[in-house]
Amino acid sequence: MVSKATVKGKQALAEKAGVTAKKVIAEMARIGFANMQDYLDLSDPENPTIDLSKITPEQASVIAETRVERKGLQRRVTIKLHDKLNALVNLGKHLGLFNERHEHAGPDGEPINHRNFVEIVFVEPTKRKDEL
Repeated sequence: MVSKATVKGKQALAEKAGVTAKKVIAEMARIGFANMQDYLDLSDPENPTIDLSKITPEQASVIAETRVERKGLQRRVTIKLHDKLNALVNLGKHLGLFNERHEHAGPDGEPINHRNFVEIVFVEPTKRKDEL
């Protein structure tokens, strides 16, 4: 059981950091619904390029990694977005879209009948050979 003081402390910390459920859900949605095409210049379909000059701050927030590699006169730019599937699963769980309960039922969907009992059996001792 979580104490009231712990809950209040967590709430105060979240308020101080500016963290709200609304902001967390919005960020998960941004990551979950991000589209790689928002970052590409496809004007030359044979040579697509990454164009970050026109992205919004919201689009920039879903970029997990940017890498620039140089080999001679060539330059290769790679971007990686945050994990889309993880964001969508967490968002779906929060919104109750998935049934994660495992229900068990007896025959025809009836409740399972639980019985606790102990059976005591009396067994006569076997006779020893010398008693025969």
